[in-house]
Amino acid sequence: MSAECRPDSMLLGDRLQMGYGALKKHLLLVLFTVLGFSACIPFQQEEAVADAAPTPTPIIDPTTGLEVTPTPIIDPTTGLEVTVTPTSTPTTAPTIRPTRTPRPTRTPFPTVTPTSTPAPGIITTLKLGGNSTNVALRGDIAFITAKGAGIHIVDVSAPSKPRLITTIPGNPDDLAVSGDVLLAVEVNSDTPLSAYDISDPANPRAVSVPAGVSARLFSGVDAENRLAVVSGGTANMSVLDISNVDEIKLVGSLPKDLGFADVTLNQGRAFISSDVAGDPRFGVLVYDLADPSRPVLLQSLRVPGLEGISRVRMPGNFDLELDITGTTLLAAGGGRMAIIVITSLENAQHIVSLLAGPDAVHIARDGPFAVVSGGNLEIFNVAVVARARRLEPPIETPGTARGVALRGRIAFVADGGAGLTIVRIQ
Repeated sequence: MSAECRPDSMLLGDRLQMGYGALKKHLLLVLFTVLGFSACIPFQQEEAVADAAPTPTPIIDPTTGLEVTPTPIIDPTTGLEVTVTPTSTPTTAPTIRPTRTPRPTRTPFPTVTPTSTPAPGIITTLKLGGNSTNVALRGDIAFITAKGAGIHIVDVSAPSKPRLITTIPGNPDDLAVSGDVLLAVEVNSDTPLSAYDISDPANPRAVSVPAGVSARLFSGVDAENRLAVVSGGTANMSVLDISNVDEIKLVGSLPKDLGFADVTLNQGRAFISSDVAGDPRFGVLVYDLADPSRPVLLQSLRVPGLEGISRVRMPGNFDLELDITGTTLLAAGGGRMAIIVITSLENAQHIVSLLAGPDAVHIARDGPFAVVSGGNLEIFNVAVVARARRLEPPIETPGTARGVALRGRIAFVADGGAGLTIVRIQ
């Protein structure tokens, strides 16, 4: 059927079909166009941003801190406002310098002021009553025998400021201290021995002593732990048990062999100095006191090189007094200080006899130093006995140096009529 012969209804349907196809093609074209355009938008926006004029930098009033609107500029030729795009001043990035770590503060070395060792010499003298003859130490307390006065008890905790605590009346020649027991001997007295409880030095308490103790012409006394010995001089030697201060006992007695001038106790032995000129046993007699009731003579030690007799000797300060430290025995007397090594009593070795003062009568040692007294003080270095030597010069005291005690480098001297003299040795 030709087109001319088709009815109108058919012709209309064909047209609608054709219109629908065209519309479909048109919609697809629009869709593709939109999609393509959307894909290009990011690039266009980036280009637009790139091409956009820089945002002018606002002008800030430095006084108020507010933004200032610029005054428009008029072109005098045209009379029109000229838009001036402000040129921003490029900001120069601040130069960042590395932070320097401060050096640690160096602590300066402390200033060391050189200290000089105090020169040897007299520190002070404490005037005491009577004539001081001997001295003994117990801690910071010094006990001094003084003929005509008694026993002075002195606080020496501050050597430059000794202080008299109290005085026990009497007329003693020698003394010894062991623990809380103080013994004193008065030569040629019918009751030569006296004893005191000194647990409270400010209030010494007299205690009873046994009968039968003698001391004639010269004598000394010493104590060690529970035992004490009174040498007796030309009388018998007496051995005492002092373990109980309120019940002191006479436990042994020995008739004199020669003359028992002085006594020093050491490790349960009694070293008795003998003063019989010309006798081959002149020197030191050593007795074993393992059985106090029966002292046993162990050895006679000859002390060579002794010459003369001390002019300052007294009944309690007789020639050839002793000090024993370890296996070294020091003997002072006859103008000498003798050194004897007693590692073995049977083979005691005399090392040397050093010249001391002519009136050497008493000796004390502490550590490397020894002090010999007798009118003045002679100081010796005995750290190495084979190289022992006297240190010069001697120290003159204001009185007459007799008994002496040594603690470190401080010597405490029973200085005759001057009292107690305290001396710093070299």
